[in-house]
Amino acid sequence: MNEYYARQTTLIGAEAQNKLRRTKILLVGAGGVGCPAATHLVTAGVGRLTILDPDRVETTNLHRQNLYRPGDEGRPKALLAAERLRRFNPEVEILALEAALDKGNARELIADHDLVLDGTDNFGTRFLCGDVCATLGKTLVSAAVFRFQGQLATFDACIHYRDLYPHPPAPGTVPDCSQAGTVGAFVSIIGTLQAAEAIKVATQIGENLKGKLLVFDGLNYRNSILTLSPNPENPLRSGRAISDSDYDYFCGAVPEIDRKTLIEWKAQGKEHFLLDVRTPEEARQKNYGGRLIPLAELEMRIGEIPRDKKIVVHCQTGKRSRQATALLMGKYGFKDVVSLSGTPPEN
Repeated sequence: MNEYYARQTTLIGAEAQNKLRRTKILLVGAGGVGCPAATHLVTAGVGRLTILDPDRVETTNLHRQNLYRPGDEGRPKALLAAERLRRFNPEVEILALEAALDKGNARELIADHDLVLDGTDNFGTRFLCGDVCATLGKTLVSAAVFRFQGQLATFDACIHYRDLYPHPPAPGTVPDCSQAGTVGAFVSIIGTLQAAEAIKVATQIGENLKGKLLVFDGLNYRNSILTLSPNPENPLRSGRAISDSDYDYFCGAVPEIDRKTLIEWKAQGKEHFLLDVRTPEEARQKNYGGRLIPLAELEMRIGEIPRDKKIVVHCQTGKRSRQATALLMGKYGFKDVVSLSGTPPEN
């Protein structure tokens, strides 16, 4: 397929193209950032792309996650993205894993790749990815989007993710895209920049962002590049033990039920406590009953949650409810808690 890459090889050279062909990349997250990043990496001709994502397509994903279409709802993102990407370039080896990055698989997965791209939207996965990459000496290209602003940085054994962010924020204090909103075009810009940075790192062309942070403001098209330095608060440098809670409250499996099961419980009169961890504004738009305790207030109001009942936690998309479930079980010792995938039945 030499003709396929002809225009690219003319610019970067055959040696760089061969380096790219030998590169194995792990993509953590096949969402708004991951979809355009994956597309550009595959069409550029990377050797192997492994796509890791535990989620299934939802209607609210479609405006910005451009590998998916109406009618794809409910299908696994990783498998569907791989299926579509193979049509772009059958020469690239594409692997799909319908799983989250967690403490059980992170080290093995990351060790088997040359380069890691993180485009996830939860801090637990970001910190786990950053810690393992730093420990193994692997290069991490990390991308994040908040409203109209994007950030892109490349970390390695010299400068770690925790040099930028030593500690994760408390659960619920940073809004996700379901709360803050997002515009697909701006998210795609960051995903495209992430792929471009990965290509530069893999081929060793140009000046990359190792040890630097690119901040992109989509409202005024102003970019700034900050130089990062070792942070004494970074636990990987200070020797402070890293708490499992840095990861557990954001990533990893928690017990879940679907809407149909909850409807059956209600019909059977099965006693449960419905916990709504959305914001008050979201609850005003659609009230499903139960106790409203926003995720950001959960730890302060833990005494309002009964320990003698089954707890069913819900939110807008299932992400915050999973975080709350992990927090209740992991830190506060609640034994009978489940996260609801989807929204509860109306009263």
